[in-house]
Amino acid sequence: MNTRHVSWAILLMLSAGFAQAQYNAGNYRRDMDEANRQRAAEQSRRASESANRRNEETRNNTYKPPSSGSVSSGSSSGSSSSSGGYAGSAASQPSGPQSIERTETVTVHVKETPEQTAARLMREAEAGKLESQWNLGRLYNTGGLGGVQLDEAKAAKWFRKAGEAGHAEAALAYGEMLFNGKGMAANTEEAGKWFRIAAEKGIPKAMYMWGLLVEMGHGTAQDAQAAYGWFKKAADGGETRAYNSLGDLYSEGRGVAANAAEAAKWYRKGMEAGDAAATVSLGGLYYSGNGVAKDEAEAGRLFIKAAEAGNRNAMFNAGLIYEKGMMGMPRDLNLARTWFGKAAAAGMANARGALERLGGVNPPSSAHADIAGRYTASGKNPNGSTYRGEVTIEQRDGLYHFFWKIANDAYQGKGNLEGDKFVIDWGDSHPVIYTLASDGRLIGTWSNGNATEVLAPVR
Repeated sequence: MNTRHVSWAILLMLSAGFAQAQYNAGNYRRDMDEANRQRAAEQSRRASESANRRNEETRNNTYKPPSSGSVSSGSSSGSSSSSGGYAGSAASQPSGPQSIERTETVTVHVKETPEQTAARLMREAEAGKLESQWNLGRLYNTGGLGGVQLDEAKAAKWFRKAGEAGHAEAALAYGEMLFNGKGMAANTEEAGKWFRIAAEKGIPKAMYMWGLLVEMGHGTAQDAQAAYGWFKKAADGGETRAYNSLGDLYSEGRGVAANAAEAAKWYRKGMEAGDAAATVSLGGLYYSGNGVAKDEAEAGRLFIKAAEAGNRNAMFNAGLIYEKGMMGMPRDLNLARTWFGKAAAAGMANARGALERLGGVNPPSSAHADIAGRYTASGKNPNGSTYRGEVTIEQRDGLYHFFWKIANDAYQGKGNLEGDKFVIDWGDSHPVIYTLASDGRLIGTWSNGNATEVLAPVR
């Protein structure tokens, strides 16, 4: 998401980061596990026994006449009843059949081996059974059950089939595979279509994912107001990552009227849900007194909390806090070096300079390869014309994924760190090659060196 710059002596990074949300199409449950199958069989067995008991009780409770010496009361004159007067005669017996037989059919699911489960899912999926198509996709996406090997292409195939048939979770899963380039080439625009299908069917995670794409304008028109609507629906549905996104929009007045108090409310919800980026943002509000009562000690506590949760911006802030001895924290240069070192190892370029200033040892250059975040882009085309835009970088699956938005055009690419260069294949015959500057900028060339591009991190 967007970051903001708070005017204070410390470099405050208030960024949720579009790339901080790592989306995987994995971690789907396999078909009913052994314990569930055993419980189902036990429940069926109990149902069968209960039915048998009811049948036995019915048979035992059929009508039995009393002894032959019993006589009805008759009329006042002492004459016998017209039917003969004996109890048990047709006139005094209860109506209805004298014997009732009840039949129930109970289906008992016997225990399956993992191999049998996998084979059954394949048969049922091929026959068009929707849930089995969904479960078979999950099985191929994780592998392991019944000897089935992980196969992302097959997982994507079955997720798509189930999604096309109306299965909302399968539509989301297929969108995630498209987004992450698993089992097929990454395609953000196509992924967005599937996220929207699942979002409109009420899946909160899909609402959040679609909201992110709408907010950033990836694969669809950029629309902060529409993004706000999707984030709000996702948050109302329990998707906790949407809390920080709503806080950002309220803080910046994008898609909704700026409201610092409302931003603080959503950041706090994000913090309580364990979102370190939201915790950093809330700390910034406490430091500035924007939307909450100014409280530097609380700001410091929140920055340290977020740093301990692994947020690299908070790690840098923690280093500065301990270096200066501020925000209610004592001056402690050892702790300052520790936090600057962690921030540098996590990719915070400014932290490397701070660590050197305090006499610390920087981690190897290959360790500061975390460049995920949002950047402004400025460049020169091979013909000499210039352009401006924005770029979002995500780090997942061991690769760097770049999403460029230049004027009305969108591009995407991915690549690796090769030595001290980021080599990004974007579909052209020549990759974009970047080096990381000490101030966090990415200095790049493309078109075989005939064009240049500079990416500056948004502060």
